[in-house]
Amino acid sequence: MASDTLILLGGIDWLGKSMQASGLVDVASVYKPRTKLTKPLFKLQYHMKLLYCYRYIWYDDWKNRLSRYRTVILFDVFEDLDIIKYIQERFPKIRIIVYYYNQIHDCSFLHRILSTGIEVWSFDHRDCKEYNLRYNLQFYFRDIVFTKEYPKIINSKDVVFDLIFIGKDKGRMPLLMKLNEYLGKRGITLFLGICPDKKTRYPRKYKPFLIKHIPYSHYLGYLQYSRCVLDIVQEGQAGLTLRVMEALFYNKKIITNNLVIQDMKIYDKRNVYILGADERNLIEFIKEPKYKWDKEIKNRYTFEAWMNRFFDNKSDIEGL
Repeated sequence: MASDTLILLGGIDWLGKSMQASGLVDVASVYKPRTKLTKPLFKLQYHMKLLYCYRYIWYDDWKNRLSRYRTVILFDVFEDLDIIKYIQERFPKIRIIVYYYNQIHDCSFLHRILSTGIEVWSFDHRDCKEYNLRYNLQFYFRDIVFTKEYPKIINSKDVVFDLIFIGKDKGRMPLLMKLNEYLGKRGITLFLGICPDKKTRYPRKYKPFLIKHIPYSHYLGYLQYSRCVLDIVQEGQAGLTLRVMEALFYNKKIITNNLVIQDMKIYDKRNVYILGADERNLIEFIKEPKYKWDKEIKNRYTFEAWMNRFFDNKSDIEGL
């Protein structure tokens, strides 16, 4: 049975493929693939605001089958209002949802989106409260689908690392280095793989920890060999990150600086340590046995539950 909901993404990787595999939605890339010739033309038109009404020429094939759908979710992938206006003008009865999968930084653009009258949702309930948005918490998949060129996840029960962090720097490097030094002196192995920020010069002592971007399945391979996941959120963020979901679904302990987690139903003191707030000994927490996460909590954070919250007013939207 064909879905009447379309999710538009910036590109189809493991996230889009896993969404599609759920059978609940259709998934498409916003823009068609661009060549060396068309890429600069695309950038010129968007950034110079040229021929605004003809931007649809860059949209992928989804534009030709819009009549099938009752709901379109723009999943944190939009550079302007043109996609929203394109759908509204041609199919005014389609329900359009913008979902912020990341923290909101461009408030002026958000207000422009809100001015179109569509629904705006976010994973961060602090942003929802500040900007009067709708809340739909983070999600994950029971089964992830990878593209063919990615290898299968390494599946091992052998613990090699006590703790793991792989991700973009985003200004977190100094704190990560302090943690690495502190834990290392106490016999804790922290595996760090940090993608450098653009136009940032790093001291020589940081170089061993810098890596290039790796496929998500490679990352999960490392995760299988770790006892705990390290989660360092940016200042002001209240929404749960993907790392918390990974700990939940792969049965790992999580060490985080996100204070909000202690007020959420996902919080399990046996598997969660909050940096800066927890009075327990961190080293002892890392070495203690892990506990299986509650199945009901996992159910709350599945992709299926995430989708249901958009359509079920009686659903436990807060997740708190």
